[in-house]
Amino acid sequence: MKKMKVILLKVKAFILNIWNRADELVERIAPIAVNVVEQIKLVNETTAGDIIELIITKAIKGQADDIIVDQIRAKLKEKLPEVIEVMRLALSIAKVDDKNIQAIMVLDAINLSPDQIKNAHYHVFCSMLIESISDGRLSWGESVILAQYVYENMYNKK
Repeated sequence: MKKMKVILLKVKAFILNIWNRADELVERIAPIAVNVVEQIKLVNETTAGDIIELIITKAIKGQADDIIVDQIRAKLKEKLPEVIEVMRLALSIAKVDDKNIQAIMVLDAINLSPDQIKNAHYHVFCSMLIESISDGRLSWGESVILAQYVYENMYNKK
C-alpha cells in the first residue's frame, strides 16, 4: 500500500510539473507561432505564393518539381488552418487560471480530435508517465514499448 502511495505521489508531481511548464511555454510561444503560421498561410494563398511557385518551377527544369510544389501548396492550404486552430485552442487553454477547467478543456480537445491524433496524445502521455515514475530505470524507448505492450495485451485484448 505504501509503495502505491509513493507511485501516486510521483504521478501527481509529474502531471503538475508538466502543467506548470506548459502554461508558461504556450503563453510565450503560441502567439508568435500563430502569427508565423498565419503569415505562411497568407503567402501560400495569395499571388506571392503564385510568384514563388512560378520562380521555383521555372528555375528547375522538368515536371517533377512542378508536381512537388503543387502538392506542397495544396497540403499547406489543407493543413495550415487546422494548425492555427490547434494553436489558438492551446493559447485559450493556457489563459484559463483554474487548473481543473484547463484539464477538462484539454481532455475535450483531445477527445474531439480524430482517432489517430487522440491515440498519439494518449500514447505520448502514457509513455512520459511511465518514464517519470520509473525513477530513471526505464528509458524513453522502453517506456514507449511498455505503454504499447500494456495497451495491446491488457486494455485492447482481442
